Amino acid sequence: MPANRRFFCIIGAKYPDLAREEITALLKIYGSSKVDCSNDTLLVVAEGECEIDKVAKRVVYTKCIAREITTDTDYSILTGKTFSCVGGSDRDFVHRVTENIKKRTGAEVSLKSPDYQIVVISRYNAIKYPFYTHLIGIRIPQPKIDWKRRKASNRRFFHPSALEPRLCRAMVNIAQVKEGHTILDPFCGTGSILIEAQEFQIKTAGFDVIKTMCKGAKQNLIENIVQCDSVQMPLKPLGVDAIVTDIPYGRSTSMIKGRSRKQLLTDFVANASVAVKRMVIMCEKNDEEMLISTKTNIKSVCRLYEHKSLTRSIVTITIW
Repeated sequence: MPANRRFFCIIGAKYPDLAREEITALLKIYGSSKVDCSNDTLLVVAEGECEIDKVAKRVVYTKCIAREITTDTDYSILTGKTFSCVGGSDRDFVHRVTENIKKRTGAEVSLKSPDYQIVVISRYNAIKYPFYTHLIGIRIPQPKIDWKRRKASNRRFFHPSALEPRLCRAMVNIAQVKEGHTILDPFCGTGSILIEAQEFQIKTAGFDVIKTMCKGAKQNLIENIVQCDSVQMPLKPLGVDAIVTDIPYGRSTSMIKGRSRKQLLTDFVANASVAVKRMVIMCEKNDEEMLISTKTNIKSVCRLYEHKSLTRSIVTITIW
């Protein structure tokens, strides 16, 4: 694939910061040499030799991914095929793109079941996508995932504290791990994060201080589970590439008893930072200042509003 290949992605609007962080991480881990985005838009553009099919297979909060077409070679894939054009409100521009493709390749329009879908971002969208005035690309297929079927309540072992599967998968993606890498969840509970990681041949390990949770995680087909205090976890022998975890926030949880939350977070990060270069942590909004006080490099913070009285954040930490 040419080194100057360009892809563009339209992220979802529900959690834009999370979506932007997720797609950027995947693009980088699978080979993109440059990624452009703006916090004010829903557009992410990448360049380089990227395994884009793997990105499309894993990403959760991105609505559309397309491979830009500019040259005759790019357009030749449409020769003798059917297509449809989507995207943008500039109907005149979309019409011109459609007619150009028909003339250039002999392809025909099909709105019901086209061989290819052409994604168009035009000058009309310049306010929404200010750093690119127009883009034309072939849409990369993304698998349709039945998230209702993947709900935690459908597993062999269920606990109400289990994190929603889409968030778990996004956190794994943000950790910039891929096939053959290993992640650790030191507060694994029933294994929600590890279950999503295993979907993509990522090796997993989990710790939890509660024996029932460890047994439950094993029932959910997570093999490498150890019962232990995550502040004193034996990390060095594991060769872990990243830590991805959801810090328990119930004040009465067994893990927190006899230890202040600040002490818990400080001790945990200090222990973990000697063994990994990257951590993705779900926590309370109030925990952000505590994590900053650990003097680690906080790369990003994505705030999520899951409940009226509770703001939760995903904090990405890199260790230099």
